[in-house]
Amino acid sequence: TTEIYTLSLHDALPISATVFAYGQTGAGKTHSLLGPKECLSQIIEDEVVDQGFVPHCCHELVHAARYAKVCGQGLVPRAAQFLFTLLASARDSAKPCTVRASFMEIYNETVFDLLSNTAVKLDVHQRPSPEQGFHVPGLSQVECSGPAALLQVLRQGIQARHTAGHALSRESSRAHAIFTVEMPMKSSGRSGGRLVFADLAGSERIKKSAGAQQDRKSVV
Repeated sequence: TTEIYTLSLHDALPISATVFAYGQTGAGKTHSLLGPKECLSQIIEDEVVDQGFVPHCCHELVHAARYAKVCGQGLVPRAAQFLFTLLASARDSAKPCTVRASFMEIYNETVFDLLSNTAVKLDVHQRPSPEQGFHVPGLSQVECSGPAALLQVLRQGIQARHTAGHALSRESSRAHAIFTVEMPMKSSGRSGGRLVFADLAGSERIKKSAGAQQDRKSVV
């Protein structure tokens, strides 16, 4: 995992990089990308704030608990935090580092904004010439000035995902989710890069998964 996110972030400055998680339900795609939910709030550089009232042994317990949560984190929260370390060392001005995050889901061949309070269905459009690629008009983009804010956006989107249990997984992701982090523009006008994490729905056929509700129109 360490090698993957280090290489991904190295590539993302200043060009784009994408990480796909693909495979059968229960293979550990979402767990590899995100890790346990209880670990998503942990910041690697957190420190104990103490006015001298907490015994030293308690400090060690807190550090041990933090270390355990950090070690349990998936690729995305680790990369999100390491990203700001790279941006701080590479920035060419005194301005604080900020990134823009978006989180969308493709469910039943429809795009949903996981950071929006509405259930408005969005469409994918090809970018106008001379630009290349595709974009989703109306997709929310949240500015984040630190790893804590970026992880909060990640947690918000995770709560909105479509899940359904069946024999292979109690909390199976029934859709493709794409979490995108766009880096700030360089002073030279060059793009700051983009880091994309795609958590794809299970590659098995729904009707062959015992206990599954057959509500998904397509699989990868």
